[in-house]
Amino acid sequence: MARMKQIIKDGTRQLAKTNFGHLLGQLPTTSDSPMLRIALETISPSTPTDIVSLLKHTPQNNTEALLISALQELHDDNERLRAWVIQLQAASILNEAHCNMLRMRLLAKEEKTKKGDDFYQKVAEFTEWQVQQEAKKEARVDAKAAWQEAVKEWEVAEVSRKEANDQMKATHKQKIAAWEHDKATAKRLKKTFTTPKPKYPALQKQAQKPQLKDFDAPVVEDEGGQSSDASSEAGGSEDEEAE
Repeated sequence: MARMKQIIKDGTRQLAKTNFGHLLGQLPTTSDSPMLRIALETISPSTPTDIVSLLKHTPQNNTEALLISALQELHDDNERLRAWVIQLQAASILNEAHCNMLRMRLLAKEEKTKKGDDFYQKVAEFTEWQVQQEAKKEARVDAKAAWQEAVKEWEVAEVSRKEANDQMKATHKQKIAAWEHDKATAKRLKKTFTTPKPKYPALQKQAQKPQLKDFDAPVVEDEGGQSSDASSEAGGSEDEEAE
């Protein structure tokens, strides 16, 4: 008994290493899993005529009687085995047809599951795309708001800069007028005039106007190919400062 168990165990282990491992539950069964088929054999016709004639023979002695009796037993055994083989082969054919039907059902289920997985993947990708678009939209709004605030601060600073420059220009103009007056007076009095002419003051330079692109705002082109963001509004040239 122990020997038989070991043989079965070894056979099971070897079978698990083959393509039929799914039959032992070692691998998941799919529509591509191979099916174990039993080779069908041609079943010979019923009892040959010569054997029938021998069984009908009247024995002439005890030896013939024993031989005919043994032949009858063998004949009965063969008929039982023959009927059993017919049943087995018929069951094998029916089982194979049943397995093919189950294979088709499994294949249909796999295809349905695959379509479901593909649909789920597409939904997940679309949802992720929506989230990204919403995040970009919020970032675009935040960037524009920050840019607009920076522009306001720049405009305030620009007003102060121009006022300071205008004041320095006016002061310089007064100095030039006073210097020219003193120079003319010295010339009229024939005195040496050595006071240097006042230098033009160093005016405050215009700071770069904030650009929307500097705030990482996405640029979206409209149908005409023009940029729809407000970066074009941020452009500005420096004031032309005249002495």
